[in-house]
Amino acid sequence: MGEQMTQDQIGKVVAELTRLDQEREDRERERLDREQVAEVLKELNLPVELLDDAMEQLRRREAMEIAERKARKKKRRIITAIITAVMAVILLVSISMWRHSAAMSRITAGQARITRATDDGGSLQTVTRDGQEVFYRVIIRDAPVGESLTLTANWIDPNGNLFRQNRFETKTIDKSAWPTFARLQLGQAALKGTWKVELLVGDRLLSATSFEVE
Repeated sequence: MGEQMTQDQIGKVVAELTRLDQEREDRERERLDREQVAEVLKELNLPVELLDDAMEQLRRREAMEIAERKARKKKRRIITAIITAVMAVILLVSISMWRHSAAMSRITAGQARITRATDDGGSLQTVTRDGQEVFYRVIIRDAPVGESLTLTANWIDPNGNLFRQNRFETKTIDKSAWPTFARLQLGQAALKGTWKVELLVGDRLLSATSFEVE
């Protein structure tokens, strides 16, 4: 008695026979197509012996076209990814700049005083031209914690001329109310009269104070 087969095995055998039959039909169709092409070539008086070479060249060309299409798609994906990354960087930089600008716009100046090197907590209204330094002490409000500020101090003489300009950078700020100062040495060459000192962050005026020089 022959070996009995299970239903599952029968199904697999049927599937395999179907696959083999399909492959045979494909081969026969390919041979038929080749024979048809050969007949067309004979009618056109073209060399049939070059048919196999021509078909091989065609297959290679089709393979190259498929590879080129894949390469173009890959290139487009790479370009799209690069553009997306660049746009993301631009967006992040723009947000960072906007936040920095917003932080700078919130900065104000609190108490501003004219003192000498020794600060007793008061503010001088008049200073003498004795060659010693004059200090302009300012409390900056809403200073950006964790950053430093570039500040400018303009010392303007009684004629309205810029006598001296100080540009300086603060240390890293660790509190929102940040004390800073600019200084100027006044000797006999300085004019007598009403002087003014200005403190700026960027091109924005934070504070301005007048004092007399004798």
